[in-house]
Amino acid sequence: MHLFRFFRRARKGQGVSTRWEPGPCPLTSVKGGRRWREDIPYALPKDLQENDRLHYQHYVFKTLLGGNYHAPLERVGNILDVGCGPGYWMLEIAQQFPQARISGLDTEFALPPGPVASNCRFVQGNILHGLPFAEQSFDYTHQRLLVAALPSQAWPWEIKELLRVTRLGGWVELIEAGDGFAATGPQTERFLSWTRAALRMRGIDAGIIANIGRWLEEAGAREVVFRTLSYPLGSWAGHEGVLWGKDVFAGFLAIKGLLNAQLGVPLHELEAVLAQIPQEWDRYRTCNSIYVAYGKK
Repeated sequence: MHLFRFFRRARKGQGVSTRWEPGPCPLTSVKGGRRWREDIPYALPKDLQENDRLHYQHYVFKTLLGGNYHAPLERVGNILDVGCGPGYWMLEIAQQFPQARISGLDTEFALPPGPVASNCRFVQGNILHGLPFAEQSFDYTHQRLLVAALPSQAWPWEIKELLRVTRLGGWVELIEAGDGFAATGPQTERFLSWTRAALRMRGIDAGIIANIGRWLEEAGAREVVFRTLSYPLGSWAGHEGVLWGKDVFAGFLAIKGLLNAQLGVPLHELEAVLAQIPQEWDRYRTCNSIYVAYGKK
């Protein structure tokens, strides 16, 4: 895997589209029947099946966390969602803040089902090239679940970028879920060890994601709030465990093709391990952590 140029700033206005349509065709490959991007470090597929998972994941997070945001927002005029994916979060925020203008940034965009709010726009761009926005453009900057997209070296700089485009007195919020697992069994640990090895080959270390609160403070944010929330995986914990377990397990299934292609782990071996993981979560009462951090510029 080649070295990524983390800090190349995009030209002003580069890649901006006010229409909801796909941009230029990216460099892709097929692994395990799934579509993968080869020009970015992102370690999950980029296809319709993954969009379905992200749709489900959006509602899981909304249920577990009790809403779409945690920063004490009042009147907001401009909102940015970094790594917006299929846009589910921003479309709901557009309904919650109908007076606001919401921008969603991602490397590519899949048109969401149903009507698109008139106060939403998609901006095609790569955060690793810098945010293509002027300083102090947004009242609220939101970023969720980019742990599989950003190399470890990029995180402190990237959070400074989030603050750069946020106005004085505005809020930056990050929500992440890394590899903070507790009470794991042998098959879960085996799968996690493969995943960590594959991520390292892309410069990614999910174990450092619990530092987002500290990084936000070091970037200059004030009134920083950081929370570590532990949620159960599996039916042993009832509805909450079923919801979160289904989402995490779908993520495991999604990365299977990468482990096969990048590490050479045979598909039959991956499938045998995955088949045992849900029962193992119930047996060991496994939990996984979600990290929430927000602060004021």
